Amino acid sequence: MTLNPPHCSSANKHRRPRRYARAILPWLILSLVASVNLNCINIDLSGDPSVNSATVGTSPVSLVRTENVDTPAIGIATSFKPATLRSLTGGAEDEPTIPLLFLTFATRNPQALQLLGILNPALTSSSLIEIAVTNGDGLGDVPDDVAFRQRAKTNLDAGVGIFWVANDHTITSDRHRRVGVMLPPSWLDFGVTIEAYVSRDLSGQPMDAARVTITKDFFYLAIIGDSVQWGNGLREKDKMSALTTKAIERELGVKVIQQRYAHAGARIVPAIGDSVCLLSCFGEAPTSSTSITLQAELIERPDLVQLVLMDGCINDVGVDTIIDANVSLEELGQKTSLFCGEEMTTLLDKVRTLVPDADVVVTGYYPMVGAESDLSQVEQWLGSENVPADIEAGFVEILTARTAIFHDLTKQRLQEAVDLTNEAFGGSARVAFVDANFSPDNAAFTEEPWLWGLTDDDPLFGDLIRDLAVFPEDPLLRRRLDLCLEQGFETELVGCIFSSIGHPNERGAQAFAEAIIEQLRTMEILPTGKE
Repeated sequence: MTLNPPHCSSANKHRRPRRYARAILPWLILSLVASVNLNCINIDLSGDPSVNSATVGTSPVSLVRTENVDTPAIGIATSFKPATLRSLTGGAEDEPTIPLLFLTFATRNPQALQLLGILNPALTSSSLIEIAVTNGDGLGDVPDDVAFRQRAKTNLDAGVGIFWVANDHTITSDRHRRVGVMLPPSWLDFGVTIEAYVSRDLSGQPMDAARVTITKDFFYLAIIGDSVQWGNGLREKDKMSALTTKAIERELGVKVIQQRYAHAGARIVPAIGDSVCLLSCFGEAPTSSTSITLQAELIERPDLVQLVLMDGCINDVGVDTIIDANVSLEELGQKTSLFCGEEMTTLLDKVRTLVPDADVVVTGYYPMVGAESDLSQVEQWLGSENVPADIEAGFVEILTARTAIFHDLTKQRLQEAVDLTNEAFGGSARVAFVDANFSPDNAAFTEEPWLWGLTDDDPLFGDLIRDLAVFPEDPLLRRRLDLCLEQGFETELVGCIFSSIGHPNERGAQAFAEAIIEQLRTMEILPTGKE
């Protein structure tokens, strides 16, 4: 629960511009908008069961311990896999075994604790039935109580989960409650989130609940690459990796455990200063550059990784090489062949060696500019990239041709790199290339773009940055400005702010995800015949 002073609107708290330090560029001045209300301080009390209910009005619940569950091998445990299966009768061999786990919660009113199961993917809910134990303690296993087991079996056979109070000697606080939980096996087919609560809102929904995700298995996914794999400008839920994760979880009934190292500016070939980002690792404005080669070496528990999503080579070639008409087409072709062909082959060999049991999907690029791209917005974009250009009739056509050449050549070279890697590792098709099939009509600054462009409809930025008439249209612009200033990008502020331009927007990320998911069906990672 979040407490706000009475005069602070939580709906408006994200709309108040922060006080930014003045950053002076040769052609850019940031104007200060002083509107931070220092009295609007949010206090998160959701995990503190000691808060007085008269002050807060609800009784938050916190998870303090889990038993009989396995946790993911990497990362912070936010989901769990049942480690114990039990029969209720010990009878017939074909009798289903039931997941059994123990959970301990903290709350001011443990006697009122209720459990709710949220079943994926439809997000339907089902209350777990509490069954009293009258004979047998049920502290470490299913209670040895005939009436309990009969009632438990009736509910579980009907697809209803159950729980019982199982306080033992480890429970020393009167605000803790340990419960045994048994779930219908069908609940694990697609995963379930258990909500533990004691309070409901006016609509009947649980308030300040503790949430425990239970899955039948884990699926380990690694994501390496550049800003396209990171998803510049996209909310987390809209990134191609998030959409792919959602499909894997929905169709396989597993919990995907992600480790993502992709970030903006990453190259295949390590450069001087190649290092690991330890702090402030927001992928759109990283404080250090980690080459994709080094990213591959950072993958934890490579023996468990089942899928690698990756890309790379555009930053080695250089966006300026692609869009600067002063760079010869011969140089563009040579760099593209070198980095998207030879260097990608070397990288894929390393990835297959480091993560031997994983399938690998390599995503490509797209035409950044099309014949219908707006000339004035193209000019603004080139300025943000510090690319000199003589804007005149036919310039968009020249730029369209250059980005098309890069797109077509990367498709060829990346596919060749994939084929060479598969051949080198025994001919198995464990590595695949996917193209999202963008057309020039979907390029930036067109009528139906699949890439982020520019907008002049941003009153806040119109006041902050007076020398610019248009701004990036993505929803992360304000966060990116904040980080660009905090992390010392003042001398490259415009490029940092504009770093979403030319990257897939929500529709573009969806196209990438659809291509990846279709490839996962071809590789038999996902079942065929589904949409």
